[in-house]
Amino acid sequence: MAARSLWGATALNIPIALCSLIMPMLGAWRSIRRRLGYLQHFYSLIVLILNTILGI
Repeated sequence: MAARSLWGATALNIPIALCSLIMPMLGAWRSIRRRLGYLQHFYSLIVLILNTILGI
């Protein structure tokens, strides 16, 4: 019985823990995407060079 109530508490805590993990990641992802916007031409240049080297 105690194990079942423990499992119930865990099952409730998993989504809460996931939300508390995901929300800061989303906030970080937004700021990362903003920085990527500045660096996007740099990345496209790297991709262009790699495509030229690898012949893709």
